Amino acid sequence: MIQAEQIVAEYLRIKDVGTHPNVTNAVWPIFVGRLPTDPDQCIAVHRDSVTTQGRLHRTGFTVHQEGLQVRVRSKKYPDAQTKLLEIADLFDTVVRFILSVETKQYKIQAITQLITPTFIGPDENNRVNFVLNCTCSIQEH
Repeated sequence: MIQAEQIVAEYLRIKDVGTHPNVTNAVWPIFVGRLPTDPDQCIAVHRDSVTTQGRLHRTGFTVHQEGLQVRVRSKKYPDAQTKLLEIADLFDTVVRFILSVETKQYKIQAITQLITPTFIGPDENNRVNFVLNCTCSIQEH
């Protein structure tokens, strides 16, 4: 199975929150597992932790919640805040969303915010950073 952070990054691209970093003149490029020095304005989706929620007795399926952190960076405070709030709104409304990544289909059952979008301060280049920690339930479809 593809990693949850890759699936969520693709979901954000499908919803036009950002673009793939390899696109020329990418607007809000979405990186997976890393936050490069450039560009100033970008989104990164990182793996955080995995929580075992329990087993469904009827089927024997064990439910795992993948922990993720979404970080948004920009030179302008309102731009970063607005972008992360847009992502938070999308996470609040996703229910059983089916998408393809590479050659397989996945179903995002839900994405649950663990904290509200949080300003974590400027980096060494004076770019503002916001984060959102969440868990997600994803299955192969």
